[in-house]
Amino acid sequence: MYNGYSNYETWVVNLWIDNTEHVYNYWKDSAKEAYRKAKNTNLENKKDEAVYSLAEEMKNYYHETMPQISGVFGDLMNSALQEVNWHEIAKIHVENFIEVEA
Repeated sequence: MYNGYSNYETWVVNLWIDNTEHVYNYWKDSAKEAYRKAKNTNLENKKDEAVYSLAEEMKNYYHETMPQISGVFGDLMNSALQEVNWHEIAKIHVENFIEVEA
């Protein structure tokens, strides 16, 4: 555990998301879109579907936009990104959207 998150890597990614306005707004809108696209009519299952979808989108985005670095530093960055709990971050953003909408 690190500052209430499953690990440091998850905490630091979410910290940067929350503290960078345009990035925060992007993921806030993505959470809203994921929730609206979720097909399940049961509220809890709809939330789970939205979280899964957003987590996959986040993971793909950060892996695809990571700078191409070779050597030890590239290996360390890849390792750190593998440790991020994308589901945990996505759940926070989807739940924030649901709270605002309720």
